[in-house]
Amino acid sequence: MKIGGWQKVSLIDYPGEVSTVIFTVGCNMRCPYCHNPELVKEHNFHGKYINEKTIIDFIKKKNKKHDFIDGIVICGGEPTEQIDLIKFCKIMKRELGIKVKLDTNGSNPKILKQLNRQKLVDYLAMDVKVGQLNNKNYLESVNYAKRFPDYEFRLTVVPKMIHAYNIKRFMKPFKKAKKMYLQRFYKRKGLLSNLFNKVKDYSDDELNMLCSLVSKYFQKCEVRR
Repeated sequence: MKIGGWQKVSLIDYPGEVSTVIFTVGCNMRCPYCHNPELVKEHNFHGKYINEKTIIDFIKKKNKKHDFIDGIVICGGEPTEQIDLIKFCKIMKRELGIKVKLDTNGSNPKILKQLNRQKLVDYLAMDVKVGQLNNKNYLESVNYAKRFPDYEFRLTVVPKMIHAYNIKRFMKPFKKAKKMYLQRFYKRKGLLSNLFNKVKDYSDDELNMLCSLVSKYFQKCEVRR
């Protein structure tokens, strides 16, 4: 696994669990508003890769001391681009006995199927990519995501892309899903397109309004700030 970042302990990234979070390097999409642009293109990554053994040893040590790590969050970049993702998940689940949460852009339904069939992922978080809603592979991932033990969809609400008049249309493939989260877009240096640093942010009231427009389609729909 090409791991470019690591947050040793998190109380918020895996709902209800104390987790450790890793960030893989490389993504097959080029979303101009990406919150982790330094992890998108491998040749643009100038950090130091983190050895898998370092992470495994950390989890073993914490759990041996009963200072438990309940789960691991694998995000990126795009983790399904990693050729040894399945092997890594097996170590987490079957050797360390912790839960696995996978964050994905939904571009690789074949890997999602393998992970679910082998019961290697407990929680799947899949991004709503409005530019992919006519892509057969992506729509296959949308349908397959609902088969995981627990899952969520999340849409980054980018001003000038997501509006009151089009958000319902974007939600159609996700209707009747268990959980949908609308995420705030944050400006930051290094975005793949600096044009998005010039947009006017949505207010809390505007985000809540957008959430109310689509909440009836899901078991749970909330704004995640």
